[in-house]
Amino acid sequence: MVVEARVIPDRNCGDERAWADWVDRTEVRIDSGPNSVRATSDYGRLESYHRGFLGWCTARPFVEYRIRMPRTASLAIKDYKSKIDVGRLAAR
Repeated sequence: MVVEARVIPDRNCGDERAWADWVDRTEVRIDSGPNSVRATSDYGRLESYHRGFLGWCTARPFVEYRIRMPRTASLAIKDYKSKIDVGRLAAR
């Protein structure tokens, strides 16, 4: 199994310096066991807000995951505010 992650700033508020800082402070945790893999976006190191031109901003960066796994493996997704594309898995 292969898990790749890319952190992308949400450019709806703030400025380039804030975006870069928030991307740097976003952590991606990959935990694996003999029969499972868990990918988690951790925003715990972010400041709770950023004062921007339009006021207070609480936008968090996006994390784009790409997961390659066996076609017959089980998949469970728990998510908020995302675009999800799942393909080429075999049904059980």
